[in-house]
Amino acid sequence: MRSIVSRRELFRFLGAGAALAGLGATRSFAASDTEKLDKGSPPGGSGALASDNRGVVALPTKIPPPITRSHSIHNEIELEAREVDAEIEPGAKFSYMTYDGRVPGPMIRVRVGDMVTLTLRNNAHSSTWHSIDLHAVCGPGGGAEPLTVLPGQSKTIRFKAMYPGAFIYHCGVPGMDEHMARGMFGIIVVEPEEGLPHVDREFYLGQNETYTRQKPGTPGPRDFDFDALLREEPSYFIFNGGFNALTAKRLGAMHAKVGESVRIFMVNTGPNLLSSLRSATYGREPG
Repeated sequence: MRSIVSRRELFRFLGAGAALAGLGATRSFAASDTEKLDKGSPPGGSGALASDNRGVVALPTKIPPPITRSHSIHNEIELEAREVDAEIEPGAKFSYMTYDGRVPGPMIRVRVGDMVTLTLRNNAHSSTWHSIDLHAVCGPGGGAEPLTVLPGQSKTIRFKAMYPGAFIYHCGVPGMDEHMARGMFGIIVVEPEEGLPHVDREFYLGQNETYTRQKPGTPGPRDFDFDALLREEPSYFIFNGGFNALTAKRLGAMHAKVGESVRIFMVNTGPNLLSSLRSATYGREPG
């Protein structure tokens, strides 16, 4: 994988380390005031695909449960920037950039009024720097600058969740379009104080497009194509990190029973193209 950090950028970043150090201190809190990030149910949970060889593909049901409490708490969340070589389609390896080794990264689920302490570690074997820009966080870059970490580093910020919604988070370093196209994104859900309406099932999907020099369907590794990225000519549109990953021919489809209510959290990092979804009701018209 090509490193995007020049020597000049690297030394400039190291020089800025002292200014950021104050935001990088780790805090500890009493257990009664703290809630760890729920990584979700184990693979093979109800309604989801199950595979022991899924590479970076995130299970659509491996998400934290809905929030039922009526008070604010403090959440401690740790994520690791991790670069992973995995199959984008059978027989075709691709170099991904991920949070916690999955695409999309873990869903962060909090409530309006919650405090969040977020720590980002960059795996020591990473080829370049990484960060997190959280669109739920007010201020320039959504935390991307104080959470910019070199390989082997760890930094921490603290923020308050103030506005309800489902917000993207993604890597925010220079050259972030490549990092996002390689899979470095996820979602932070800030539930309203009254919570969300009950549903029978929830799924979590992440869409992105990526760019390779080799055509889909051909054997062999996939090399990232920077020129195609600039031309906005993607090689793949993928959900949860793999081409056709959530289909019966690969890892399996999502399932729900007739009559069940379903909520889908979907995040699209692009980096170039959009998805527009609209609600629809299927079935026979009354009368």
